[in-house]
Amino acid sequence: MSRAIARALADVKVSEGLSAKEVAKRADISYDVLRNYKLGRTSPDEASLDRLRKVMKLPKTWPKSEPDSDGEIVSLSGTPMKPIRVVGEVEAGEGAYNVDIDESSILVPERLAGLGGFGWIVRGDSMMPFLQPGMVAVFKEYREPRPGFTFLLKSKDGGLRVKTLEWRDGQWMMISTNPTYAPTPIDDHQLLGYLIGWYRTKGARETMDSDPGGLILSE
Repeated sequence: MSRAIARALADVKVSEGLSAKEVAKRADISYDVLRNYKLGRTSPDEASLDRLRKVMKLPKTWPKSEPDSDGEIVSLSGTPMKPIRVVGEVEAGEGAYNVDIDESSILVPERLAGLGGFGWIVRGDSMMPFLQPGMVAVFKEYREPRPGFTFLLKSKDGGLRVKTLEWRDGQWMMISTNPTYAPTPIDDHQLLGYLIGWYRTKGARETMDSDPGGLILSE
């Protein structure tokens, strides 16, 4: 993180002629605070990051995780990170429907990556209470239904949905964590895997949970 800020300050001085003091002033933070960010003494919160991005004309993806002094990839809070395969991402929609994939892998904490699963990214607001912006849901590949487990399912048209499975009235049903949507039969949906973990980050704050045996969701 400190390297990313130092590099950005150097770049904006060349491209825009802005000194670190001017950047701090325009970002509405003190120069001492910015200096602490640059030296790695403290990490900026999301609001400060947003203001720095605007002042230095940086994308919302800045700063991405970078190698630390030992060459390992770490998050903004110092968590060791590893890449996992991504099979889709979601913005919003009925039952949290899938949209086009724009990357093939994503970094998650080493603990989650070690479970050997694949990821599904939540980009924007979802209509399912469990799925929140900034989350990566991690699934273990599994093709057979299991009652009470939360699965990633692929529909005939290629869309992906996250649903909990239950056996009701002689058939497997997809249950949404959003009570607005009634249970529906699996029909021709393909099971990709069940949920074993999730990771959510906002600036330097991060939360996660995992269970290799499968996570049970509730609202």
